[in-house]
Amino acid sequence: MYYWSNSYDEATTKQYCWFLYNCGGSGSWTTPHADKGGTQPVGTRLPNAFGLYDMSGNVWEWCWDWYGSYPISPTNDPKGSVAVSFRVLRGGCWDYYGSGCRSANRNWSNPGGRGSYLGFRLVRTK
Repeated sequence: MYYWSNSYDEATTKQYCWFLYNCGGSGSWTTPHADKGGTQPVGTRLPNAFGLYDMSGNVWEWCWDWYGSYPISPTNDPKGSVAVSFRVLRGGCWDYYGSGCRSANRNWSNPGGRGSYLGFRLVRTK
């Protein structure tokens, strides 16, 4: 479910990503905590098995896929429908619940959307 566990546990999630209960505006501040709400410096939580930081939490990451229903039959790497107007966001963010950091979780936004909770990850081929 999460790259660090198969179940949600708030204390463990705080070790791997920034989300509502360790850097958001919820008022639920606990130790360790951020000094302020909003995005946090990259690499201050634990990395995933590939050594990549902030794959969950901090900012929703824009994806190339269009947001829409998945096909009924099993498929690899579905791209979503091109008949919709929203792009997929993944990973959760600093102003969202820790359960939103689940690997399969998707959110959506208009491609022109902007906010302190949105970002992207550069990818290039070898």
